[in-house]
Amino acid sequence: MQRNDECQFYEATAAGHEFFAAHLSELDESAKGRANAWHDHPQLAAAAQALNELLAAGERPADAAESSNFH
Repeated sequence: MQRNDECQFYEATAAGHEFFAAHLSELDESAKGRANAWHDHPQLAAAAQALNELLAAGERPADAAESSNFH
């Protein structure tokens, strides 16, 4: 079963793991203890969702260019 949610990119890429590790490095020990799942991090989830939207837009640059001509 393939997941398709806002955290998929971070779970599937080395860059995502590095980003998550950097985020955890700034948390205190009690917060690290609670940081056991991607969905526990609303800021990461929001960033992942925005990144997924940008990646999706990048996959269809012609569509984006055409829609910008109609504004």
